[in-house]
Amino acid sequence: MLKAWEMRRAADHTTDAQGAAAERTYLACRSGDQMLMIPVERMRHIAPVGDIAPFPDAPPHILGRTQIGGALVALIDLGQLIGAPRDPNAVHDPDARALCLEVQGDDGVIHVGLRVDAVTGVGRLDGDEMTPLAAQGMLNWDSRMVEGVGHYQERAVTVLDVDGLLSTAVLAEAMEGGDDV
Repeated sequence: MLKAWEMRRAADHTTDAQGAAAERTYLACRSGDQMLMIPVERMRHIAPVGDIAPFPDAPPHILGRTQIGGALVALIDLGQLIGAPRDPNAVHDPDARALCLEVQGDDGVIHVGLRVDAVTGVGRLDGDEMTPLAAQGMLNWDSRMVEGVGHYQERAVTVLDVDGLLSTAVLAEAMEGGDDV
């Protein structure tokens, strides 16, 4: 299991926001059949999925509240959020992990939980190369959730933009059925 200090140490070797984004260290995870990368500097804790208390009338991507590394957070099913096909009964799969992330909210930094099917590693993109998406506003698709695409251990991966992924505006538009950007 990755410890918080290991993630912070890896994040210490990343470039700043003005540097080459692809030279950052990422957490590799799987949700459904999707291989995804999340910037390590956003991670605060990783734990097995524990008890989840559902919220009344919550949308399907919000599983409820849980504790991750001592923090009480809303747990969001990443697979549901990005439309990755998965068995709905797999929420408590033994390989599933709850990730505690720092996200820029309207009132500052908040902690949010993401449920993923598995964590597969920590590292940099192959060749430190990421291709930003040029699809913004095309095909009635909002690319604000995705920072770019690349390869990790010779597999195609999607690099997530954590703030965009969990933005209130982006989520509201996604839940409405994908309004134009």
